[in-house]
Amino acid sequence: MYIDIYNYKAKYINDSIIAEAAIRCHCTLITSDDRLFKKVNKHFPGKVISLSDYLKQIS
Repeated sequence: MYIDIYNYKAKYINDSIIAEAAIRCHCTLITSDDRLFKKVNKHFPGKVISLSDYLKQIS
């Protein structure tokens, strides 16, 4: 997953580190980034939620 998100582009390194940390720590990743959402959901379905869905759930 890390390489898939990183895609050898420096601008995605933070995304890949954050996603990997969330998965390794058994957390759900909350993001407003559609690209990151799709990549994480591809490898770990159900371990990512969009920010808008998260906000709906807590209100």
